Amino acid sequence: MSETQARILLVDDDADLRRLLTLRLEAAGYSVIAVDCAEKAISTLLVERPQVVVTDMRMPGMDGAALFD
Repeated sequence: MSETQARILLVDDDADLRRLLTLRLEAAGYSVIAVDCAEKAISTLLVERPQVVVTDMRMPGMDGAALFD
């Protein structure tokens, strides 16, 4: 990863959509960390420190709104 490459944390429970968005964002030059639930996103935030979080709002368990809280 280059120093100018922004890191995006992508949170979505739909594996196909998560894979598609990861491919598109990486093709656009972003570094993507993709996880399948909000709980994993929280632990990832502590380690990776992304510049942007893109999340699904409707997920089982903790949803996207609760993640931002």
